[in-house]
Amino acid sequence: MDKLKNNRGSTLALTMLTILVLTILGQAIMLGSTVESRASQRYLYSTEAFWLADAGIHKTLWEFTQNSCHGFVQEGTAIACSSCSSCGGGNKTLAATLSTGDYDIVMDNDNTNVKSIGWWPGRTAANRIQRTVQLDSGSLFKYATFAKGKISIANGVKVDSYNSANGPYGGSNISHRGNVGSNDSSTTAIDLGNNGTIDGNVSTGPGGNVVMGNQASITGSISHNNNIYLPDVIVPATLTSLVSGGTLTINNNQTANLSGNYKYASVNLKNNSTLNIMGNTNLYLTSTTSLATGNNVTLKVNSGVKLTIYVNGTLQFSNNVLINNVEQKPTNLFIYSTYTGTNGVTFSNNNDTYAATYAPNTDVLINNNGNFYGSVVGKTIALSGSSNSYVHFDQVLGGTINVSTREWQEL
Repeated sequence: MDKLKNNRGSTLALTMLTILVLTILGQAIMLGSTVESRASQRYLYSTEAFWLADAGIHKTLWEFTQNSCHGFVQEGTAIACSSCSSCGGGNKTLAATLSTGDYDIVMDNDNTNVKSIGWWPGRTAANRIQRTVQLDSGSLFKYATFAKGKISIANGVKVDSYNSANGPYGGSNISHRGNVGSNDSSTTAIDLGNNGTIDGNVSTGPGGNVVMGNQASITGSISHNNNIYLPDVIVPATLTSLVSGGTLTINNNQTANLSGNYKYASVNLKNNSTLNIMGNTNLYLTSTTSLATGNNVTLKVNSGVKLTIYVNGTLQFSNNVLINNVEQKPTNLFIYSTYTGTNGVTFSNNNDTYAATYAPNTDVLINNNGNFYGSVVGKTIALSGSSNSYVHFDQVLGGTINVSTREWQEL
């Protein structure tokens, strides 16, 4: 009898243990199912927010190409934009509510960058989910000056902007978009000397700082959240595959004419010489001293043609050099440097330069009494100074939003 009782007890205990295990497993399965359901639900809602943001991008493209931005208002106001190029002095905004949620759009004053935020189930909902999509022009030249590291602007130097599509700089063709930016996060990321002026916005990397000398002024905003990717320069294969022509030397008071694609070790322009660009030209220079000039040299880019220069080494324009001053359009001269040493690009004293210069891995120096029209990107940038030194950003270089230029990307 005792043995029978013991067997019944063991069976009951085993049954209870089995029930407990099955209960735990059932609860785990139910919990896992609930978690998966919630995850699937959140993914669905997040996807809804993403497509709302994407709808905002498409709305912007329609406004920009078909409606002259009349659907936008000046940021912070209810004042409607009269056109894409005339909408106050700041950003343009547009907000919309759809059946599935909301989106909010901010487009910058130059029409180069758009951010669209999609909200599900709505921008004010307590349980809202947000996705952000960006579209920009894809241009490398969105600032008067931009550097990975520090930017030094000496006493008396002025930075502003103009639009070369409206003619030469001056008079009514002077604007306030001479933006200066850096990814640097140091306490001296941007150093603006005494009586210096930045007629535009200034930005640094996170934690960065702007140092301002006596009577220095910045007309726009100051922010500290840059983390802008600057890609390395890639020289086209059509140029790297060419046979090198060695060194091109243009002697004193002489002129050389170029038109087409060329590969040289270096170009040396002696005093009072002229390099005359007759037709569209691509020039690839491979030596550690790629381009050097004497004084009073002219780099002449004729009307209706463009010159693009790629340099593996240093590039130095000496004093009193005229660079692309026929049509005076920076979009006619692009300079790209692959150089990784110090002081890779130098524009010396008293030069008038119209160019877009991109040298992300070397220092760019613009010296005294020069007028630089266009845009400069470098590892570091130093603008030496006097009251006669200027950098005038050409707003045409910034480009405009264009879906064929760069597809949207999520932030």
